[in-house]
Amino acid sequence: MNYKISFVVISLLFYLRIHSVSCLKCHVCNTANKGQEDCLEIPETMTKYLEECKGPFNASCRIQEQWVDFEMLTQPADKRTVRQCASTPFDPNRPCYYRAGFGGKTNVCNCLGDGCNEAPRTASALFVIIGTFLFYKFLI
Repeated sequence: MNYKISFVVISLLFYLRIHSVSCLKCHVCNTANKGQEDCLEIPETMTKYLEECKGPFNASCRIQEQWVDFEMLTQPADKRTVRQCASTPFDPNRPCYYRAGFGGKTNVCNCLGDGCNEAPRTASALFVIIGTFLFYKFLI
């Protein structure tokens, strides 16, 4: 049984080493920007908005759905989708969270992997949760 644990630890260290050397690429766009209306739904094959994240603080990709409930400061009531590089480290225990306040609400999901912020949030979060469970259950 110890060889399984050793193999898992070595594999994870190897993966983390490779992952830390390569730069993360995320889709970067905002449906509120003129000409980026197609940012709402990004097909798997689209690379139009795929950008390399710059700086040491871009640790994950993010997709946000923002709702502005009523006109405020010359901004109309609106729903927009924002995809970006995020400085927030990925937390597999909380890949998505919801914020609400005066005049609006936001649903935010972070993910790891090049272009991962193209996929539906629930699919990527579910994949991470199931993968972690199976990894723990069968290999440890």
